[in-house]
Amino acid sequence: MTGKDSDTGEIMGTTTRNDNRIPSDWLELVGELYDLRPIRDDKSHEKAIDALRKIMRLTRPNAAQRDYKATLADIIQKYENEAWPLPKLEGDGIDNLAYLASENGLSGSDIGRILGDRTLGSKILNRQRALSKMHIKKLCEFFKVKPELFIA
Repeated sequence: MTGKDSDTGEIMGTTTRNDNRIPSDWLELVGELYDLRPIRDDKSHEKAIDALRKIMRLTRPNAAQRDYKATLADIIQKYENEAWPLPKLEGDGIDNLAYLASENGLSGSDIGRILGDRTLGSKILNRQRALSKMHIKKLCEFFKVKPELFIA
């Protein structure tokens, strides 16, 4: 079917691009999804996120698609870290744990359950027990944070 592209006014041939098709070639990915340049504003960020969502739908990406996805994710993360930095927590590991617990609506018992012993959370928050390496590992997995947050 031949017609005019409503966006560009160009005449289109019988082959039309399927918006659900994800290119398999690196150059096509860059040309069609998102040009891999640093993100400088929220509009570009949204375009990059849309491109990442499209490529994340692939169940069996090829090497070029995997590399593109990793590179795009790095670019997005860099922008997000600069545009919306996380607040730096001050204090020791237990202060940081208390802050995370408060922000997530968790009690000492809830922290204890994460650690495998309901009474342990209150003891740690009240500084009657120290955080062990195993505690830190479990807390990092639960809160999705780095261990440095809990190491004074």
